[in-house]
Amino acid sequence: MSGTTGQPEFREVWRGTGDPPVSVETATVTHAGHAWEQTRMRVGGRGGVVVVAERGGQVALVRLWRPSVGAKRLELPRGLRESDRPEDDAARELREETGFEPRHLHHLGELEVDTSLLPTSVHAFHAEIQQDAEPVATDGEVDRVVWVDVEDLASLLSNGELRDAISLAAVALWRDGRDR
Repeated sequence: MSGTTGQPEFREVWRGTGDPPVSVETATVTHAGHAWEQTRMRVGGRGGVVVVAERGGQVALVRLWRPSVGAKRLELPRGLRESDRPEDDAARELREETGFEPRHLHHLGELEVDTSLLPTSVHAFHAEIQQDAEPVATDGEVDRVVWVDVEDLASLLSNGELRDAISLAAVALWRDGRDR
């Protein structure tokens, strides 16, 4: 880009002790005749996955407590990557949060969570769940699985019940693929 002096050199200013590993980094950025201090946050090392799981005209959402916002939220199943194969991580997250195994898994695309503050990518997948599949035990992170009719997703978006950006972006990718 015009006026950009190259990739800034970020330096770590804080590192958390929890899991996943989190750090905060800063750098002086110069672009188009302006300079500023840019902050970014690193979470984990591989990014994440999100899954639009569909069964019989319904999509699986999970209701769970999100301490960072101090409330329960309705979201698509998602989580951090633990392997070099995002499709394996998507299947694992789906199983851990809903108890279901995907019959088919299709990569919808790769999302950048926040290009300013959080340089992490999330791989979005569509999973087909067999109609008569029975769930196995989950990891306990989710309060409950909510199956929503595909036609009702739009109202959950418009009334703000489904509001996290990762879920919204994955739904948009999935709907775009369905409309083609």
